[in-house]
Amino acid sequence: MKSINSDTWIQLLGMLSVLAGLIFVGLEMKQSQQIALAAQQQNRMSVFIDIINTMTEAGFEYAAAAPESDYVDRNFMHASFFILENDVVQYNLGLMEEGIWAAKHNALKNMMALCTAREVFNFRKSQLDNRLVELAEDAIVGNCRGIEDPSVFDPLNNVDVLDSYRERLESRQLEYAN
Repeated sequence: MKSINSDTWIQLLGMLSVLAGLIFVGLEMKQSQQIALAAQQQNRMSVFIDIINTMTEAGFEYAAAAPESDYVDRNFMHASFFILENDVVQYNLGLMEEGIWAAKHNALKNMMALCTAREVFNFRKSQLDNRLVELAEDAIVGNCRGIEDPSVFDPLNNVDVLDSYRERLESRQLEYAN
């Protein structure tokens, strides 16, 4: 039986070290890309929120011609959809904790019970991330209500839509992994 000399062992160890280093660098690059994507989405959302706030202060509604008495509520709904779109992107990139995501999703479900939110959603639907559109459509249940109805903001019974979305997300992630 022939023994392996020390130079061969050193070369093997060197190659394994280089390989481990490349794997580490690849993982770091993936994480950096996810953070950059989330930051880009955050910045984009901030610009739109600033635009909506400026229009609200000036007494105009963002992207619609509704009665002036409703413009603040409608602008709030537009801003909320920008924020929720940002939340969906960050959650799907793994940059948001489950508890925060559940709270954000509950806010979406409560918001979609409002007639004003549904009107704004239908107007903006083609401009929103498909994942948010899917969530918002799943959250629409029954007839809409006005903002003055206190039953709109019931935090109970919001788990079913969230679980359904989580299952679809996990199945997509498995498809991408394969």
